[in-house]
Amino acid sequence: MSVADVNERQTWLDRARAHEADLADLRRASDAAACTASTVTRAQMEEASRAELGLGVAGGWDGGRGGAARPVGAGAWAGSSSALDRERDRLEEQGDHLRQGRQQLQQAEEIGLGVLGELHSQRQTMLGIQGGLLDVEDYLGRGRRTLSTMARRAATNKMILWGVTGFLSLGIVLVLASKFS
Repeated sequence: MSVADVNERQTWLDRARAHEADLADLRRASDAAACTASTVTRAQMEEASRAELGLGVAGGWDGGRGGAARPVGAGAWAGSSSALDRERDRLEEQGDHLRQGRQQLQQAEEIGLGVLGELHSQRQTMLGIQGGLLDVEDYLGRGRRTLSTMARRAATNKMILWGVTGFLSLGIVLVLASKFS
């Protein structure tokens, strides 16, 4: 790294530190303004809420004026009733969406439970079929062994029959030869 690169890098680092310090100052100023605004806003909201409930000024007692006194900051909130209505409508719409989502979730759950029940019954059926197939395989093995035993016995019997036939034929030929000789 050359000296020019090091100097340029240092310049950029100094600029970055200066910007970070400015950013920190702006954040502190923003936080302070937000605290002040939220305090005022909270107080104004409380007074407006009291006015809506007919409680008058802070403390719930309006000095016998029958709620006719207008609380401080109520003018600021006079136009916000439409904003509150819009917010309430938005919340109701979101609640409707949540209810619809829950209904869809219940329907999906019911469908899933039905499918699981069908899959369970199909699994039981398949296990029964598998057991039946194992029995059939066992019977086929027994049948194959029985047939091979029968084939061996048939071959043995055939050899015995040819042996007896050959022995009798030889006996007949010897008897005839001795009679004619």
